[in-house]
Amino acid sequence: QEKEMENLEVMQKQIDSFIKDKGLSLSLQTKLTETGLLITISDRALFDSGSAVVKNDAIPLAREISKLIVSDPPREILVSGHTDNVPISTSTFRSNWELSAIRSINFLNIILENKKHNPIHFSAIGHGEYRPITDNKTEKGRQQNRRVEVLILPRELEL
Repeated sequence: QEKEMENLEVMQKQIDSFIKDKGLSLSLQTKLTETGLLITISDRALFDSGSAVVKNDAIPLAREISKLIVSDPPREILVSGHTDNVPISTSTFRSNWELSAIRSINFLNIILENKKHNPIHFSAIGHGEYRPITDNKTEKGRQQNRRVEVLILPRELEL
């Protein structure tokens, strides 16, 4: 277990180096937790407001992340979408939950363009507004809650 966490720490350092080199610290963060290596991506970096379509200028970022999370042997990876608690009801999305799920799937589809990944090791999850990381009372808080997270599990915690 200790060796696996060290391996994830090495991956985190590589991702952090990429974030620093590209000046992306406002859009991407990493955190090593007991659960695994968590990459948090601001929704602004990936999507327009109320949309689940990955922005054209964000596709290279998603592809770069895809390269950085390759491991051999592969690890289980969970991609989850999160929103704020401002209700959405459009002809496309009936709820924030639906928006968050489609965002995670669309982001994951770009990750899986990389043929070094096997889809069997990936899951897409929509959490909607139900797992905020901060209060939704301010615009800043709502902005932080709108995100995509990529959780790379240690091999011994795989599902």
